Amino acid sequence: MDNDRCQEIVKDLLEQSESEWLEFKHNNSDPNTIGQLISAISNGSNIKNKSLGWVVWGIEDKTQKIVGTTFDPDKKKIGTEELKIWLLKNLQPAIQFNFTKCVVNCKNIVLLEIPAATSTPISFKGERKVRIGSSTRNLLDFPEVEKGMWENFKTSPQEERSTATGLDTKEVVALLHYEAYYSLFMRPIPSSEELILEELKNEGFIEKGDKQRWIITNLGALLFAKNLKDFRELERKSINLIIYQGRSRVNSINRKEFVEGYAISFQKVLQNLDSIIPPKETIRQGRRTTEKVYPDLALRELLANALIHQDINLTNTLILIEVFEDRIEITNPGTSLVEIDRLIDSTPQTRNEKIASFMRRVGFCEEAGTGADKVVNETELNILPPPLWEEFDGSFRAKFYASKDFKDLTPKERVRACYQHTCLMHLEGNTMNNTTLRERFGISKRNRAQVTRVINSALNEGVIKKIDPAQGRRYVQYTPKWA
Repeated sequence: MDNDRCQEIVKDLLEQSESEWLEFKHNNSDPNTIGQLISAISNGSNIKNKSLGWVVWGIEDKTQKIVGTTFDPDKKKIGTEELKIWLLKNLQPAIQFNFTKCVVNCKNIVLLEIPAATSTPISFKGERKVRIGSSTRNLLDFPEVEKGMWENFKTSPQEERSTATGLDTKEVVALLHYEAYYSLFMRPIPSSEELILEELKNEGFIEKGDKQRWIITNLGALLFAKNLKDFRELERKSINLIIYQGRSRVNSINRKEFVEGYAISFQKVLQNLDSIIPPKETIRQGRRTTEKVYPDLALRELLANALIHQDINLTNTLILIEVFEDRIEITNPGTSLVEIDRLIDSTPQTRNEKIASFMRRVGFCEEAGTGADKVVNETELNILPPPLWEEFDGSFRAKFYASKDFKDLTPKERVRACYQHTCLMHLEGNTMNNTTLRERFGISKRNRAQVTRVINSALNEGVIKKIDPAQGRRYVQYTPKWA
C-alpha cells in the first residue's frame, strides 16, 4: 500500500467512530494489547459483515485528532522475535494482517489492516476476543454474539469473501487478467474499462465497495489473478508442481509454481505434465503403439477436483502435484465432504460451487459429481491400478498410478480395484461378476481362478456382497456393500 492510499484510508476512517471493527490509538504498542485487538477486531468485523477491520496509531482517542505516533512495528521486538512473527504464532488460526506506515498531515501514522474471521473465531493466546461497541471483551461472555458468528460462517461462501478492498479501476485491471476471461469465451474485449468491470462484477469476480472503490473477491482472484501472491490471504493457493527422481521424495529434480489464477494456469499445468511424462510403448495385436502413461481426462478431473474442493481458509497446505516414477499425487487443503469410500457414487458436494460452475462452463471439467466416476472409468479402460484417495492432517490426496501387471498389484490394490469396479457397475445399472472383473484386470479366461480369489478377499473384507447368496457359483453377481 503506497502513502497516498494509506492517507486516503486514514482520512476515511477518521469520519467513523470507534466500533466493533475500528480502534484508534496514540502510542500504545504493548504486544499483548495488539494481539487481543487483532482477535477482537477480526471477530467484530465478521459480526458487522465487514471484510476488514482497522487499528490506527497516531490518533488521539477521544478527539480523533491526528497527533502522530512513535510506534514502529518494524522495530518492535519481543525478546529477539519480530512483532509480526510473534503475533502470528499466538493467533489461532493465523490471519494475514498487515502493518503500513505512512505520513498524514506531517505526522507519522501506523495502519493495521485486519481481515474478518471467515471460518472460525480468531483467538489470541487461546482466548477469543470480541469488540462490543468500542470495548474489547471475552467472546465467551457473549454466547449470542458467538452464535451469530457461527451463523455467518455457515452462510458466507468462501468464494464470495473479499481478498482485496478499496481499489480503483486501474488497480483492479492491474491485478486481474481480464483479457484471459474474454479469451476463454472467444469474445472481443470491450472498448472501455467501465464495461469490463461491469462484466467482472456480474460474474462475482469483483464488487462495488465504499467511496466508489472496488473489492476483488476470492472467486475473482483465484480464477484470474495475474499473480496470487499479490493477495496476502491467497498467496499459498498457487499450484505447485514437483518432479522427483524414483518413487520417493528423497530427490526432487524440478519444481515449478504456477502463480496465475486457475482459469489461466489450469491448461498450462496439464501441458507441463504432458511434456515431462514420456509416453509408453505398448504392443497390441502385434503392433507397437505409443500411448500416454496417464489418460488426459483422468488428470484433468483430478486437478479440477483439487481446486474445486479445497478449503480456501486453510493456508498450511499447498495445492501440490507431485510426479514420481510410478505415480502422480495431487494434494489440496481440506478433507473430503463425503466418505472416501463413497466418492464414486456420492451426491455432488463442493465447498466452492462458483469455481466449479465456472470451470464446467469453460470445459475444464465434467458435470457436477462425476469426477471420481470418470477417473475410475479411465483407469479401467486403460487397465491401470486403482486410484487411491486418502486424508491426512486436514488435507486430501489423490494418488494415480502408472501401469502395472496384475501379478505386481498388491493384495490391497486388487481388492480396491474390485470394490471400485463393483461401484462403477452398480452406477451403470449392471452387476459385477467374475467375467466383468477379469476384463477390468485385462487377464485371460483361463486365469479366472485368480479373479475368484480377489472377489473372495473383497467379500471377506466386507466391501462387496452377493446379490443372491443362494445363486450358484457360476452365475453369482455382486454389488457394493452399501447398495
